[in-house]
Amino acid sequence: MPADSRSSTSFLAVAMIAASLSLASGPVRAAADASGCDKIADQAAKITACTSIIEAPGETGESRARARNSRAQAYLSTREYDRAIADLDQVIELEPTNANAYVARGNAYKSKAEPDRAIADYDEAIRLAPKDAVAFINRGNAYQDKKDYEAAIADYDEAIRLAPKYAIAFSNRGNAYRAKGDGERALNDFNEAIKLNPKLPNAHNGRGNVYWDRKDLDRAIVEYTEALRVDPRFALALLNRGNAQFARRDFDAAIADLSAALRIDPKYAAALIGRANAYRRKGDTDLALADYDEAIRLGQKNAGLYNARGEIHLARWEIDPAIADFDEALRLDPNLDRALLNRGQAHQRRGENYRALADYFRVIYRHVTR
Repeated sequence: MPADSRSSTSFLAVAMIAASLSLASGPVRAAADASGCDKIADQAAKITACTSIIEAPGETGESRARARNSRAQAYLSTREYDRAIADLDQVIELEPTNANAYVARGNAYKSKAEPDRAIADYDEAIRLAPKDAVAFINRGNAYQDKKDYEAAIADYDEAIRLAPKYAIAFSNRGNAYRAKGDGERALNDFNEAIKLNPKLPNAHNGRGNVYWDRKDLDRAIVEYTEALRVDPRFALALLNRGNAQFARRDFDAAIADLSAALRIDPKYAAALIGRANAYRRKGDTDLALADYDEAIRLGQKNAGLYNARGEIHLARWEIDPAIADFDEALRLDPNLDRALLNRGQAHQRRGENYRALADYFRVIYRHVTR
C-alpha cells in the first residue's frame, strides 16, 4: 500500500527548512558573503565555510549566529540532526526572539521522531510570530506524527487562513483527512493544492494515494508518475508507484521503481520490503531474502516482515530460522494468525506434533470465540 501521510509530511517539513532558516534581521554582512557560507550549494563545503566564520576570533555575535543558522541548515540537509540542534541552541541563546530558529529546531526534533519537543518549539515560534503560516504547517505535521489529526487539521486551517494560496497547507491537510478516512475531503484538498501549484509533487502523490484507496490503480499510477515528472528524486512517489505496480502484478515494473527509490535512499526500509515482496512473487527468493535481511538489519520491527522471511526459510526446509522468525512475528503481533499457522507447520515438519497442534488450536479457538 502507499506510504502513509507521516512520511509525506516529513518530506514537506524538509522542503520547508530553507524557508524556516532565513534570519529575521538585516542582510548578511559582507564577511559572510565573501566566505560563501550561506550561499554554497554543497553541504560539506557550506559546513566548512560556516565553521571558519564561527571560529574566527574577530567575528561579531550576529555574524556567528548567521553562520550557525547556515550550518544548521546544512546539518539538517545531511541528517545530522543533533549537530543542527546544537547550533540552533546557540542561535536561540544569542537571539531568543528569533522565531525562525525555533521553527528550524522544531524541524530537527521532528526529523528525530521527537514530536513533543518539536511541538514545543513550534509553540514558541507561533508565540513570537503568530502570523507565520510555516510554523502552523510544521506544527500540524508534528501532530500528524502523533496521529492527532484533529489538531493537525486545526493548524492547517489556520495556515490557510493566514496564507490562502499556500498549496502545501492544502496538501498536508489532505494527508490528515485521508489518515482520518475522509477521502472526499482529502481529494478536494489535493485538487486545490494542485490548482494553486501544479508542480507540487506531494499533492500529486497524495491524490494518487486517494485513488489507491479507491482501488483505481491506473489513476493512482498517473498521479505518482506526475509527481516524479516534477521531482524525479521523489523516493516516496517511487515507493508508492512501485507498490501500485505490484498490486497490478507487474513485478518487473515494481522492482524497477523500488530499486530507483533505493538508489536515492539505500536505507529506505519500506522500499526494501516492497522489492523483497516482488522478488518473492517472481520466485527470486535469494534476492528477496537479502532485502528482508537488510530491512531487519536497519531496525524494522514489523510482524509481517518477520513472517515473510520465515516463510522463505520454511519453503527451504530451514526449520530453525523459520521458527525463530515466526516467534519474533508473534512477539510483535500475537494475533497474527498466519504466523501461528506457519509456525505450526514448521513444528510439524520437525516432528513436534504437539507444538504444531497447539498453534493450530490457538487459531481455531480465536476464530470460534470471535
